[in-house]
Amino acid sequence: MKGLNKISILECDEITIENHRQEVEKIMDKIFAMRNYDCTFDMEYVDEYHKNHRDKVTKNDDFHNVSDVLDCCDFKNGMDTYVDQEKLIFMVYGGGYEFQGKGYLIETKVTVTAFDRYGYPVNMENLFIEKEKKIDEQSL
Repeated sequence: MKGLNKISILECDEITIENHRQEVEKIMDKIFAMRNYDCTFDMEYVDEYHKNHRDKVTKNDDFHNVSDVLDCCDFKNGMDTYVDQEKLIFMVYGGGYEFQGKGYLIETKVTVTAFDRYGYPVNMENLFIEKEKKIDEQSL
């Protein structure tokens, strides 16, 4: 799994939080500039308490409706974005709570799988990870 943000929202300070916000905005802009694929959105809680008390939810929708799906999550503390071959993954961080004497954040993992017109999964890595261009110094 490769992070699309330079640093996690949980590690941001007052200076880097604006950069993180701009990164997320660019990712969303990129999504809306792409084809509106048919998708499945798998939403599951991964924090300590909720992972054992809430069921995973799968929703079929259009790629461009990702904002509507994310709006269903508690994202009080922001989100990070990752890509893993055929999946785009949002880790959404919500409000804090205490469980068994320890503090936690509500964490929701939203996994997006897009399908091409033939029903095959789209390789998200190819869409979101820019390949480093190798420069042949001899050709300069």
